[in-house]
Amino acid sequence: MKENETKVWRINIKIGTKKLEDMEIIQKKCLPSENEKEGKGYIAIGWPVNTNELNIKKEYQKELKSNNISSNLAEKMKEEYQKLALKTYINKDKQIDTNKKPDSRMGVVNASNNIFEMSKGDICFTRSKENIYYVGRVMDDYPILAEYEVTWIFAKEASWLRKIYWYKLGREDDVPSNIVGWFMERREHTITVTNDENKISLSNLLINEKENQNYNIEKITINHDNYISTLSTHMLEELVCLYLQAKLNYYLYISSWKKTTKLFEYILVEKDTHKQAYVQTKVDEKIDLKYFNTEEYKDAKIYVLSGEGYTNDEHKPNIIKLSEDINENRVEYKKDLYDFYKNNIDLFGKGMQIEMKYYEFE
Repeated sequence: MKENETKVWRINIKIGTKKLEDMEIIQKKCLPSENEKEGKGYIAIGWPVNTNELNIKKEYQKELKSNNISSNLAEKMKEEYQKLALKTYINKDKQIDTNKKPDSRMGVVNASNNIFEMSKGDICFTRSKENIYYVGRVMDDYPILAEYEVTWIFAKEASWLRKIYWYKLGREDDVPSNIVGWFMERREHTITVTNDENKISLSNLLINEKENQNYNIEKITINHDNYISTLSTHMLEELVCLYLQAKLNYYLYISSWKKTTKLFEYILVEKDTHKQAYVQTKVDEKIDLKYFNTEEYKDAKIYVLSGEGYTNDEHKPNIIKLSEDINENRVEYKKDLYDFYKNNIDLFGKGMQIEMKYYEFE
């Protein structure tokens, strides 16, 4: 990410309360109503604490009333809050030295770090429990303690708020697949920021179009070299799956997709020989090939595709790197895959076709 560039965040709504009526109240307060296309709202993190134990509470209240919270005070509040939150939630189960710098891998620490790291003007994406997607702008300079901003049930469930102006994007089919795929990624925190330049560019196009109806879209150019990075994790899986079936004579075992193995995305079978093949794809992570250099897979074809490359590459003939190797016709798989993608865009879902409003092939 470039210095001073608008950051792009994804907020996965995970409401701690188990009461359905509370969840509905919280969502209505945070997001525009079903009939509204846009409106003011919030994002927030949980882990509320007893704020009476915050040493600089009075100083914070004073600056909040004057609408002039300094960066120094905001940082102090974050540090005090994290120590108190760790004492409240983590130390119940194990002893943690709260005088040391908190471990950012802990959920409460990561979430509070991120909500403080957001800047005014940053872009946020979220989706409701009804799977309606929204894009918004951060409206404030620093987070606000929930109890000072709201009096409804949310104040009991949340610690920090950020004010957001939301725009409704619609359901999954109305949203670019790159954004939908972001919400499907595994091992992600509740609040996360992207460093993906293509996702950042797409996000700016989406919100600028919402903010200015006459906005002139400068499309992002897709070519043979960068197309992998423009795809979501899910889209890359689908592209490789369709390509292998259409061009390399395979059937897909649909039940294998994410269910039978953690090592591969899915399993295919060759139409004529009935031999199995395995697929692993990564958009922005290297693939470690050592896991496939085993006796179990020595007679099977393994197709791998990574936008970042590979580690422990021993050049086994049964492991085919779709981003580097060439096929029997002396054509690069990567180029052949790109041409298939470019010439068959209508094979993909509506979300991908919506995305092409912002992309163009070179």
